[in-house]
Amino acid sequence: MDSVVVGLNIKSAPFELLEKLSIHHSLNALCAQDLKATADLSAAVVLSTCNRLEFYATAEDSERGVEAVWDYFTSQGTTITARERAQLREHMYAYAGDMAVRHLFEVVCGLDSLIVGEAEILGQVSRAYKAACRANTTDKFLNVWFQRALHLGKKRATRRISTATRCRWGVLPWSWRWPNSAECRTSACSFWARAR
Repeated sequence: MDSVVVGLNIKSAPFELLEKLSIHHSLNALCAQDLKATADLSAAVVLSTCNRLEFYATAEDSERGVEAVWDYFTSQGTTITARERAQLREHMYAYAGDMAVRHLFEVVCGLDSLIVGEAEILGQVSRAYKAACRANTTDKFLNVWFQRALHLGKKRATRRISTATRCRWGVLPWSWRWPNSAECRTSACSFWARAR
């Protein structure tokens, strides 16, 4: 079983295109069901925020999984022009295997956000995952993948709050750097090693 991520975010695409392709978070579950059925995937989660639209999935073959998600992604967005649809692939990114796992861990920790370290993405990923669970579009591998990423994200958020409080009281110097990107990346790598 391979993990797959296909998406675009504010760093890879113009905001206007991202806005046209966005899916309201209340439709994440329906979109995940449609993606899983249409692309013949083992599992699917749709993450749609104001700054990103990403499709997370598990598939038997990562190359076919990425292609299936690409095709589904480009078939969406009825409000985009034919020219924008043709340019869509150059703005999109795709990760498979270790890189897909790492990407989710970085997203959850806020390392792939416009404002590095912001915590709002943690709640958005959690809502998207819960919607996929309710829609019955997850499998064992995707559950473990998301649960471990969310656990780490919560741990990082707790540490950020604790550190910010201690900085206000003068216990820690302001130069203390957070979030610790090495911890998030190491956790992604160790997850993948244990999952195999």
